[in-house]
Amino acid sequence: APPGTRIAIFGLTTRLLLLQGFTSDPELLKTAIDRKKAKASPLLDDAVGGGGTPPPLSETVANMGNLGADLVANLQQFEAQQQSFQLQLRARYTLDAMNQLARYLSGIPGRKNLIWFSGSFPISILPDGDIQNPFAVVASSEDEFRETTNLLTSSQVAVYPVDARGLMTAPMYNASNSGAKYRDPRAFAKDQTKFFQQTAEEHATMQQMAQDTGGHAFYNTNGLNHAVAEAISEG
Repeated sequence: APPGTRIAIFGLTTRLLLLQGFTSDPELLKTAIDRKKAKASPLLDDAVGGGGTPPPLSETVANMGNLGADLVANLQQFEAQQQSFQLQLRARYTLDAMNQLARYLSGIPGRKNLIWFSGSFPISILPDGDIQNPFAVVASSEDEFRETTNLLTSSQVAVYPVDARGLMTAPMYNASNSGAKYRDPRAFAKDQTKFFQQTAEEHATMQQMAQDTGGHAFYNTNGLNHAVAEAISEG
């Protein structure tokens, strides 16, 4: 950042945290980051996007054999609904935090840039055709999302989402997924479709947040420093 740029640092768990108030002293900002030990969110199954998560319980049961298709189907339904609930919680926590930031920053005159490091979240959770009740997982945060972007705009806050996962690759190609799991090419194709659909939804949320507030989204890049520099420069 150019000398004299005032920056504050916030963190987000289940609530918004002020890690360092506005300052133009880069040493204070570095200290605020260095003294925090980052931990993975309990709401993320695969926090780093590497595909190294354990297989779903339904898949483990299915591999045991002779336990009945109904049991496997019920477990798949339960796991899908649990994942949907976790995504809804992420959306709620994130939008609540954005609302708090908008109100806090409204007292500071002029345009403000909010550089948001995240893996984002999908606004809408679509039906899942692989489970018994595809519509049990459906959810939408569209109304809350619109309220949040309106509040940010009225507070003159431009959001610059940065996908902290960097350049992403499909987890199906991870060496830990080799062997029996993808012996059936249909299983590989299904997981690949699901990955690309979820990633597209997450990036679409980032794009919409940026477009609605006058910012710019950065994803599928490891140039995180460049993204921050460009966001500060545009402001």
